[in-house]
Amino acid sequence: MNVIIKTTNENKWWIFLFFALLIGVILRLAYPGDIEYKFDEKTFFDASQKVGVTEPWPIIGPTTGVGGKAFGMSVWIFPILSRITHASTPPELARSVQLLNILGLFLLAFFSFYLLPQPERMSWRWATVFAAVNPMAILFQRKIWNPSTLPLFCILMWIAWYYRHKRIGAFFWGLIGICLGQIQMAGFFLAGGVFLWTAIHDRKVRWGSWLAGSLIGGVPIIFWLQYMLANPSSGFNTINFWWILCPTYWFYWVGDALGVALKYTFNTQHFIDFLGYPMIG
Repeated sequence: MNVIIKTTNENKWWIFLFFALLIGVILRLAYPGDIEYKFDEKTFFDASQKVGVTEPWPIIGPTTGVGGKAFGMSVWIFPILSRITHASTPPELARSVQLLNILGLFLLAFFSFYLLPQPERMSWRWATVFAAVNPMAILFQRKIWNPSTLPLFCILMWIAWYYRHKRIGAFFWGLIGICLGQIQMAGFFLAGGVFLWTAIHDRKVRWGSWLAGSLIGGVPIIFWLQYMLANPSSGFNTINFWWILCPTYWFYWVGDALGVALKYTFNTQHFIDFLGYPMIG
């Protein structure tokens, strides 16, 4: 009887998850021409067409929102996506980002159903459902923006971390973790938090393999540091660090998870207009 009940529950979860993923896929791919195309998006699209063609691969990226220059990997991701998908227009490049994130969703679903032990699967399945239909996730995962490319790599890091007691798992945990922060500096918060928690609570990690992966993935940082030392005026200034006291982060931390922080993209007036839609008749 227990086997029958468990099988029935699994089938129900598959159906529920299937429809959540289907909705998530449709919303990410719908209206391909309806995308944001502001300064950042234009910068990354131009890089996708010029880097490796008329321009060399950059060792540094554009100026960040908190001052200082981003890592070169923040730009590299888009020429790579453009080469793989043959994207030659902004909507086509945005489509490649959307497909990258859809792949991440399906990988997360596979992780939650087959790789995790039974007691841990339920919370990860719910995480997959919420990730599929969260309005903020849908909004950002349609964009030509380096944070928008992170979800797949975050999931790959979690899978590698899950196998941290094996050399290959620890190696790719270190490799992907340090690359996350180079694609977008916020990735260092996730990678750093996972590292600190693991260092405190787990003594059986293959730390040598993790270090090897981190060192290999961190090689591009050397060139970034050389540039920053040679151009100190491009660095972060003291005023930027006062932003850590601003509650904005905490607002987005909660708002993004709940899918209600859309004002970030629309600003106040356009957000109010947005809330009036859809209009019928």
